[in-house]
Amino acid sequence: MLRAMSGVLVVASFSCLASSGPAAAQSYSPVQALLEREGGDRSESETLADPIPAGAGAIDLLHREARFVRTLQFEVPLSEIDGAVRDAEHLLDDFATANTAEAIWLWSRYRTLSGGAREFDSAVSRAWGYVERFPAYLEEGGDGPNGYYRVYNCAWALLSEAAYRASTGDDSHESYARDCARYILDNPLEIAGSTALINGQVTGFAAGALALFGRSRGDASRMSDARALAAVVKTWIESDPAKALGGETWAISGGAAFFGVAVSSFADDPASGRAWAREYAPYLDTTVPRGRYGSAFGAWYALGHLAAWRLSGERQQHEEFLALTMQLYRSDGDGDGGIPSELAAGDDEDRSWTTSFLAFMGVDPITAPVEVVVVPHVSSITPGSVLPYTVSVANNASISVRVTGVAYAFQGDGSPYGTDPVVGPWSGTLSALGAGERYVGKRFGRLAYEGLYRYVVRVDTPSGPVEGAFLFRVL
Repeated sequence: MLRAMSGVLVVASFSCLASSGPAAAQSYSPVQALLEREGGDRSESETLADPIPAGAGAIDLLHREARFVRTLQFEVPLSEIDGAVRDAEHLLDDFATANTAEAIWLWSRYRTLSGGAREFDSAVSRAWGYVERFPAYLEEGGDGPNGYYRVYNCAWALLSEAAYRASTGDDSHESYARDCARYILDNPLEIAGSTALINGQVTGFAAGALALFGRSRGDASRMSDARALAAVVKTWIESDPAKALGGETWAISGGAAFFGVAVSSFADDPASGRAWAREYAPYLDTTVPRGRYGSAFGAWYALGHLAAWRLSGERQQHEEFLALTMQLYRSDGDGDGGIPSELAAGDDEDRSWTTSFLAFMGVDPITAPVEVVVVPHVSSITPGSVLPYTVSVANNASISVRVTGVAYAFQGDGSPYGTDPVVGPWSGTLSALGAGERYVGKRFGRLAYEGLYRYVVRVDTPSGPVEGAFLFRVL
């Protein structure tokens, strides 16, 4: 619609409801996409009767996953392996630092989401003991340009320490995490030749982990390091995106590389991030492969599509993320919280690490009842011109929800620009496990001051308000 407000022309407004025209909001359900991926072996009603739990239900699912992983932890006091997490139900003699670091992330994240439940505190303490006796940077594989396993382990160390610190306020393991960050930076992997695929994807994951670790500490230096690492991966992806983003090796896939670039590279330039995601996200696979370690590959692809949605606001990327996550969730045939590394594996072959993958890459992102993504199409405008942006709202609940939204603009000194709000209110309904996407164009008056502005979209939901925001400049 067109609305004139004190010299401000609103070119389009957001609605969660479907309507006609090229700028119509779009809503989706991942059900049909999931049926297509699985060859139509279930009816739509059967699939709807077995959706992945989301919102509060996702926290319960994370709890079940955490309990499953706890069953695979060694508890042998005074032994050097005390606290280690085994690989799988059927591989009880195999254990590793990576499995254990992933478990620390999972148990810590559940503590945060549960409001401080201390069920896994003892398990976490034992796990830290094992990890620091057998640190990530001394794992097998050696140093140097092809020592991807140590770099991979160090990336998980950063994520686990950040999650632990967030859940407890205890920073006693931060020095270990800093050692792991330094190892990643001092041992760059060679992204060339026969090892380019694994080294590129692991480097991407490491860049993303480093960025999130730096963000958790407000450490600009670490975030800058992550951008530099991601820049190398970005160049590699752009040289052969089909191979880099659609390739699978070891227990990692192209989603790891995409994730690393997405979370490390575009904080200061979201408009470029949108353009990059729209160009390269289509190279990410949209199915869980059926072969060896296929569930791991699928989890990384889910993480990549989630990152693409958060960069671009394109609801299709959220659809791909959710459909992949649903497939992986449904591979837990016995309901114990664990999943195997292959869709065809039996219920007695669930693994700790693929379960942690699903928790980190698929379940944790849908614990928030509603998520809002607001993405500008440009980084600057001139007075009198239109600021185009996309709003996407995802409903992570198994029931439809009614939402209401408004948009505000603030000048560099924090004072409101124009009317209050500048767009809205608007309202609409989001389908269960669905999302809306809308293009909006907001015209700024010819007398708009030069400088930096902050644009905020606030969505009021039954569970409380959720915001998305971005910065832009008037030239």
